[in-house]
Amino acid sequence: SRALLASMGDAPGYLKTEQTRAQAVQQLALKDPTSPFYQLVRHPGVDQRKAPIAYNSLFAVVTTFHTSAIDHQDETSKLVDCIERAFGIVKKVWPEAWGKPASESRLTHGAGLQAMARVLVHLIDTNQKAVGYDLQSLVLWKLIEESLRRLETRVKWTTAEALNGTKEQKRIYTEEISKRQNTRQDIEALSMYLLK
Repeated sequence: SRALLASMGDAPGYLKTEQTRAQAVQQLALKDPTSPFYQLVRHPGVDQRKAPIAYNSLFAVVTTFHTSAIDHQDETSKLVDCIERAFGIVKKVWPEAWGKPASESRLTHGAGLQAMARVLVHLIDTNQKAVGYDLQSLVLWKLIEESLRRLETRVKWTTAEALNGTKEQKRIYTEEISKRQNTRQDIEALSMYLLK
């Protein structure tokens, strides 16, 4: 129903915010080849059975950004641009974990994506004042990449990377990442750990 909402010309008032989110998911998953999510999301109405990311996981990511304090002026294009930039950095920092099925990468699992969305929103919110709340600022995105690169020295998202990593990386993967499921409690716990 959410995917169908994206294709409607207009939606009733109570569905308007969901329509913005559904349109953003459609743009990120199907329409924009520069999106880090392009053709990686199982989108209803499109034969993408092998796509590793569930539609509802990306919808939850979009919702996290849409309901945050980040000012998108309720425009789908600005919301999409912000998510593309943020997750473009995630893809760049953890290339081995991006685009793989959830059974191979906890980053593309619903819990990993939603926790990372919360981390990104926090980083954007924390750093945007320094750049005059300009979401187009290259300085803002450089600061976010620097933060994620520091996190990458400790956090690995795949079993293979963790097993070949340091003792601390193995411990973090085993205790904090690999066991997390797509539940509110696990997403919250993983988010808090990553933010810490």
